[in-house]
Amino acid sequence: MKPEGGLRYATGRGRWVIAATVLGSGMAMIDATVVGIALPTIGRQFHAGVADLQWVTNGYTLSLAGLLLLGGALGDRYGRRRLFVAGTVWFAVASLLCGVAPSAAALIAARTLQGIGGALLTPGSLAILQASFVEEDRSRAIGAWSGLGGVRRGRFPGDARVPVRPPGPRLLVRAGSEQLGGRRHRRGGPTRGGRDPAV
Repeated sequence: MKPEGGLRYATGRGRWVIAATVLGSGMAMIDATVVGIALPTIGRQFHAGVADLQWVTNGYTLSLAGLLLLGGALGDRYGRRRLFVAGTVWFAVASLLCGVAPSAAALIAARTLQGIGGALLTPGSLAILQASFVEEDRSRAIGAWSGLGGVRRGRFPGDARVPVRPPGPRLLVRAGSEQLGGRRHRRGGPTRGGRDPAV
C-alpha cells in the first residue's frame, strides 16, 4: 500500500499546503466573530432590529457548527482535497453575496450559506495535514497550522460585510488544486486501518 503522506515540512510544496489550510480555517473562524464590529452599521443601513442583527451572527455560527461533522464525513467519502476546494469556492461566493445583500433578510441568508461553506472546508484543513506529511514532520506542520491560524485571526480580521477578499479564495483554490497531494479519491471511503485514500 502506498504511504499515507509524503510531504516534507521544509519543502515549498509542504509550505503551500500549510498556507492553504491556515487560510482556509482562518477564514471560517474569523467570520464567526468579526461581523460583530459592523452590527451597528448594518442595523442603521438596513433599519434592522435586534432580532435581525442576532441572526446575522447566529445564522453563520449555527450552520457552521451544525454541519461540521457532516463536512468531515463528506470529506471522508468524496475526498478531503475536493471538499476543501469546494468549500472555499462556496465560501467566497457566499461572501460576495454578503457584500451585495440588499436587505437584512438577504444578508442573513448569505451568512447562513457562508457558514455552510465554512463547514465544508474547516474539517479538511487539519485532516489534510495529517494525511499529507511524513510522520516525522507531521507534528511540526500541525504546530505551524495552529500557531499561524491564531496569528491570522488576530492580525487580519478582515471586513465584516465582505470578509473574504482576493487573493485569499484564489490562493486557496490554486493550492487545493495543485498542491494538496494530487491524489484522487478511490471509491469505498477510508480503509479499515484508518488511512484515508483521499486527500
